[in-house]
Amino acid sequence: MAAYGDNFHAFYAWSPGSSHSKILVLVYQTFLRIIITSCNMMDIDTKLGDNHWYIHDLPKIASQRQAPQSGFETEFLTHLKAIGTPSGFIETIQGMYDYSTIKVHLVTSVPGTYSGAKAEQSGLLRLRRVIKDMNLNLGQKKRQGKLQLEICTASLGNLSAKWLDGFYDCALGRKYVEITDDPEVPRELKIFYPTVGDVRTADKEAQDGAANIGCHTRPWPQAPVAIKNLFHHYHSKDPGKLFHQKLIVAYDPFDPTALPYYVYVGSANLSPSAWGALEKDKKENEATCDLKLVRTSNFECGVIIPGFLINDLLEPGTQTWQDGIVPFSQTAANTNHLAVLLLNPALVTLLFLVGNLLTPAAAYTSLSDDSLCRIPAAGADFDIHNDAGLLAPILIPRVPDTPGSDKVQQHFVDFFATHLPSWTIEWHNSTSKTPATGDKLVSFRNLIFRRDPPWAGVGDVARLTLAAHYDSLYRPEGFIGATDSAAPCAMLLHVARSVDEALTKKWEAMEAAGDTDGLEEEKGVQILLLDGEEAWVQWTDTDSTYGSRALAETWNGEVHPAMSVYKHPIDSISLFVLLDLLGASDPHIPSYFQTTHWAYQKLAKIEARMRQLKILESTPQGPFLPEANKESRQFRPGFVLDDHVPFMDRGVHILHIIPTPFPWFWHRMEDDGEHLDGPTVQDWARLMTAFVAEWMDLEGFVPWLEDKAVYDRSDKTEL
Repeated sequence: MAAYGDNFHAFYAWSPGSSHSKILVLVYQTFLRIIITSCNMMDIDTKLGDNHWYIHDLPKIASQRQAPQSGFETEFLTHLKAIGTPSGFIETIQGMYDYSTIKVHLVTSVPGTYSGAKAEQSGLLRLRRVIKDMNLNLGQKKRQGKLQLEICTASLGNLSAKWLDGFYDCALGRKYVEITDDPEVPRELKIFYPTVGDVRTADKEAQDGAANIGCHTRPWPQAPVAIKNLFHHYHSKDPGKLFHQKLIVAYDPFDPTALPYYVYVGSANLSPSAWGALEKDKKENEATCDLKLVRTSNFECGVIIPGFLINDLLEPGTQTWQDGIVPFSQTAANTNHLAVLLLNPALVTLLFLVGNLLTPAAAYTSLSDDSLCRIPAAGADFDIHNDAGLLAPILIPRVPDTPGSDKVQQHFVDFFATHLPSWTIEWHNSTSKTPATGDKLVSFRNLIFRRDPPWAGVGDVARLTLAAHYDSLYRPEGFIGATDSAAPCAMLLHVARSVDEALTKKWEAMEAAGDTDGLEEEKGVQILLLDGEEAWVQWTDTDSTYGSRALAETWNGEVHPAMSVYKHPIDSISLFVLLDLLGASDPHIPSYFQTTHWAYQKLAKIEARMRQLKILESTPQGPFLPEANKESRQFRPGFVLDDHVPFMDRGVHILHIIPTPFPWFWHRMEDDGEHLDGPTVQDWARLMTAFVAEWMDLEGFVPWLEDKAVYDRSDKTEL
């Protein structure tokens, strides 16, 4: 450092706790430059890693002020004193610069335990105070489904549901924060953090920077699945780079053109050491909800940037705030906790020595070409005149609480009870008045068909959830709704039958190998055949989705047995895939949600591969799923209202397979079996089967094709 001369003074905070703030204070003749960053002063950070820098230049004033000009000035100088900055230096800059242009908010941590009013000056409670005072109403936006909180962190502390719940409440600036013994892990939180595999794909020089990355949630394999499900791969937009950022972004995931609510950049990782932890305080203090801040052990410094300032901070030519602020791919896949995370910096030197031991297991395994070729077609089961098949029995009017609806329910139950006895059958019944039936209560009956690993507890399984509605319109009388949604229901029956044998083989092999209690998440699959999606008079929030609204409410309220991985049934939905309006030729399925674009890409890749292998029968003008290369900035607000909304409102991730535009015969009498495009229906069944097989990691277990007996409806199971 001698090369910088006498004008350079680096110092370390010789105080209790860890000095983790990264601050540069540069004094020029006419201004003061403040830099708050995530970057350490080492080459692997400054040259090879992704980092954030907040830089603000403050003009020098003519004469020294005696009183601070702003809260930022007071807090900044206080933090400089806390970290041990020489008092002589602080005296030369105090009151000498114009802070009036600073609109950001300082958030700092100082080691210690803080009670009463002092608790709001540091860590989590300081974060809460800043966000609360910004009047963003993020709690309300969360309830409306308009909030996504994303975090990029270079190190992880010992994370628990209790700590994450408190962190999340503070990051939302909640008016009331309460400490509970059995909190839920916030589902609207995404954590971007690299796996060992992500490190290995970085440039060799950048891999040296992995020494700055550490995970202290140990033992990681035994960490709660609900916490592991928050994690997503860190894929730098600058290929080959690793990272050292500490970034928090709060934004509306359904309106990517809107500015974020706020952005945090600074030094604080996702850990109790950096932010402290919340405990009940013996001192009553309404401002802190009677909480105190404990176990803060780091000096930290960062800024909260209000969303309205973002455009002013972007470099000229930056097209979107995501391009300018977010250095990683926000659509990166969930790690599903199978990939091995970096445990601590000391292990980095071992990464390249232990090879296969640390190879991340894939949570989503693509099928080989051979396995794709084994995916069966439905054949005669989708013949619209074959009453012994899967589709024809559904091609009747199915208005809720009518004989037609009862008949179709019987068809579903007969199929599973006779041909798929390993699947559980569950009913969910509800009643409601409708605008068309007055005071009469109409019965709505959802059917749930489920297959879980045989050794797994009911609350310990993450389930891929496939859904379609089986009801048809009340008017016009006699409406069938072949695409809406008889054909999607038949597709799901075919999917269940097509993956059943492979699931059995996989789970039998796992049991034989004693591999039923390892790192792998317990994964199951469930099919929801939903009643009452259609409006009776005119679509409103209350005249539509009768069955799905009731089911989502029930699953959100039910509680699994104590010590289950998932507290509520709705928490166990790993992905909600909704099929609707499928079966017409030349469908165009957009990618509606950025949060599940990665799953859309997987399905689009399956379609491309199957067409290349000449497995699919249809000859559309373009792919069914044409938006695989859709970029973050291209997502727009808005989506099609459907059965997924009650689940999405409760934080469930949605993949909506519905065409835009709708088929030309939507809600017309022409939506019947004769207007289905047979090859398209067959292809959707194949595509969805392959998607489920990949999700469930069935590579190596897909059976050889053979002549399958046509489902015989003469096999009956009484309701």
